[in-house]
Amino acid sequence: INRATARLAYEYNLPLWNFWRAAQPLPYHGLDPTRDDGFHIAYGTWATRALTALQALDSVWRGVTGAVESPLGTGDRPVPQGDPIAPTPTPTGAQPTPFAGSGGFVFGVRARGESGEGFTARGVYYYDYAAQNLIQLAGEDFDFQDVSPDGTMILLNRGGDLFSMLVEGGKMLPLTGGLLWESRRAAVWLEDGSIAVIAASREEQAALWVYDGSAWTRLAGPEIRPAALIRALGASGVLVEQGACVPGVGCSAEGAAWVGLDGAVDNSLAGAVRPAFSARGEYFLYTYYNHLGKSALGLSTPDRGWQWNLDLAEKVVADYDWSADGKEAVVLFYDRSDYSGKISQNSLLLVQPYAYPDIATRELPAAPMGLAALARWSPDRTRILLPYSEPLQDGRYRLRLQVYNWYSEDFNFLDDGAWVDAKFIYVGNIEWR
Repeated sequence: INRATARLAYEYNLPLWNFWRAAQPLPYHGLDPTRDDGFHIAYGTWATRALTALQALDSVWRGVTGAVESPLGTGDRPVPQGDPIAPTPTPTGAQPTPFAGSGGFVFGVRARGESGEGFTARGVYYYDYAAQNLIQLAGEDFDFQDVSPDGTMILLNRGGDLFSMLVEGGKMLPLTGGLLWESRRAAVWLEDGSIAVIAASREEQAALWVYDGSAWTRLAGPEIRPAALIRALGASGVLVEQGACVPGVGCSAEGAAWVGLDGAVDNSLAGAVRPAFSARGEYFLYTYYNHLGKSALGLSTPDRGWQWNLDLAEKVVADYDWSADGKEAVVLFYDRSDYSGKISQNSLLLVQPYAYPDIATRELPAAPMGLAALARWSPDRTRILLPYSEPLQDGRYRLRLQVYNWYSEDFNFLDDGAWVDAKFIYVGNIEWR
């Protein structure tokens, strides 16, 4: 009944109170274990039922009346002094739209460059999962970087100019210029609310900077070669990918390093490409190249005292992400022929390190996916987001937003299939809030 109701709501663009979805994280999915009828809910579930019903009614009321909550925060952030390059004025061409809702994800869309290298920004978007609605936050020349830990602000850039934007109200504030925009991710929020940025003045190479809301501090310079930043909330430093960057083209990662807020560099992650730490920092996943020069997957403790490896034969690691509780990670692979270089299949693998020292792995149901696919857990661990780019027969590309439901074990599309472009478009940075 719930599935039929949800499909009708989606088909006719109607508000939906999805009590089934809200009950999935609860013990026994909200059902009363003492009554073996699969129908009656437990006593404690009634509170969730009442709360989500009120939230649904409130969302409809705000949608009809246009009411918006007051912005969270104490006021405008000051424009930093002594930053790497003076910021440009706030752009007048972009018209960000406020977004609201109980759960969704922010992402940036990119298009591959004319020469097949590098990329151009194609806008920043928010998908409100509760309302099943896609909202454009910033215009096509903007790219997305990160969401603040409290979810009230986002970082976005237009070329080398970095901005922060209030979630409620869409007000944009300039932070700095000189951003290494070619990077996979050049700006992240740290746990204490400060911002780490890879930026450079016109005379110097890219360096790592931190902005605490009033002043910029340079953490590291020539001793590291910053190519990208990695989100690592809860850490006492900045996790930096090291590598080489070609202006206007992009960056390639060769390993990673921790940079403390005192500027100290820890190279214990040398050789670990794209490390991703679990929520409590007990383990991290990474990719590396084996003795045959092929992609391989590694899982290790932070001190590198224990390590688990998985050789992939012709498979290539595309992406991976930890669940919010840190108990498991999903890894996205694709098969690529050594002869033709073509991608023939995508697959998903669940890695569960809590069974240490015996690591548990489980293949998830396969789904047709295309190019530049990513994998992201929802915060409540009920879904895995799988955006990808689908090549069409006429030479164009279609951007798809696909979701795997953890409990029903099926796949659904969040888009209508109309996001088509003559260029190879794909999702860049993405965060589920």
